[in-house]
Amino acid sequence: MAISSSQDANDLLGYLERILLEGFVKRNIKINSYAADGTGTERRGRKLLTALAPTTKNYTIKHPGKGQPDIILKIPLFGPNRQPIVMIQDSKHAAKTYRNNAFSGARLLILGNYVTIYSHFRAIA
Repeated sequence: MAISSSQDANDLLGYLERILLEGFVKRNIKINSYAADGTGTERRGRKLLTALAPTTKNYTIKHPGKGQPDIILKIPLFGPNRQPIVMIQDSKHAAKTYRNNAFSGARLLILGNYVTIYSHFRAIA
């Protein structure tokens, strides 16, 4: 279903509630993730949907550096069975984002213990 530029995040939330929560989750159909592109409306829609989750499952990833904040992943859990649904960016847009990050003007972009190079992004795409 196409989302027009005249629709806002609340309109999108209405669709998500009907399709994901009242449709799939209520019928115990497993949905692992909800993917959308990076538009502001869709990002806000995902935030609104996440806010409807009765609980979240939190995972903490310890930062290896001293005095650096840990990364806390908060996964919303929906429905009576507390089904996790992770909000992600769709793969086509994610590949574009990764490629753009490599050409952000940084001299060297490091992810974990690895250097990012253009051939990695070509492989992802």
